[in-house]
Amino acid sequence: MGRACTSEDEAERLRALGRYHLLDTPREQDFDEIAEAAAELCETPIAVVNLVSDGRQFFKAEVVT
Repeated sequence: MGRACTSEDEAERLRALGRYHLLDTPREQDFDEIAEAAAELCETPIAVVNLVSDGRQFFKAEVVT
């Protein structure tokens, strides 16, 4: 069993997310392809790439077939 997430882990995750500078950016083909691959792999009609920040969720890519 994995270890529990701590507030320190969450703070580091949020710092890393900030370093990527991806929130509030336009769609990108690479992320669209990740969503398409996820939908195909999971055999689902919908797949998304979400980035979860402190108190918000940003949809970077989505595919609906």
